[in-house]
Amino acid sequence: MPSGTYHCAARNVVLSDYTLGTNQAAMALRNLPRVNYTTSKALALTDNEFHTYAVEVTPDHISWFVDTRVIMTERRSSARTGAKYTVRFRLAGSSGTKMNKGRMQMDWVRYYTLDRPNAKSIEAPQAALGTYAQAC
Repeated sequence: MPSGTYHCAARNVVLSDYTLGTNQAAMALRNLPRVNYTTSKALALTDNEFHTYAVEVTPDHISWFVDTRVIMTERRSSARTGAKYTVRFRLAGSSGTKMNKGRMQMDWVRYYTLDRPNAKSIEAPQAALGTYAQAC
């Protein structure tokens, strides 16, 4: 989420969005006005599966990683806003629907500097461009 006052989900980086028990995790960059850059990754997402997610935000690209492998790198200037982001985790339910049990577990969250001597390539497919209807 952008740092500062939270207004709505109009601009954010989605690290992982999935329904427990499915096999597809989606990653996204949401930007104003209602623009959505997305990709997805097939994963085992059962109750006892653990995956490592990461996102790298720089002035010239944003890259998403799952289990240490880059899966998407977005370089289009229309996708990058220059916003400073902060971490936010959430579990979301559906209004009027009985929800199955779910949980969220984070071992740790850490910020790394991009000045690292052993950095690996972040070459990966760019995102699919679409819209995000839930933006305000």
